Amino acid sequence: MLIEKTLRNSVLAFAAIPVLTVLLSFIPARAQSGAASYVFLIGSGSLCDAGDSGACPAVVKSEGGDTFEISGAGVFSPR
Repeated sequence: MLIEKTLRNSVLAFAAIPVLTVLLSFIPARAQSGAASYVFLIGSGSLCDAGDSGACPAVVKSEGGDTFEISGAGVFSPR
């Protein structure tokens, strides 16, 4: 039963990859037009749960043991 399921999933995966490749190759690439701006939340706002103090601020730790904490919200407009 497990071998049949694994074999079936493998066959489906190998069949799906070429089909998706062909379908996605027909979608024309388009450049973004106009200026884009993005709203971001990092370790703040609705991302923070009042009962979970570990969610905010966002903390990253390096292999050397250094930590970096960040929180904020705003609008990012690349130019």
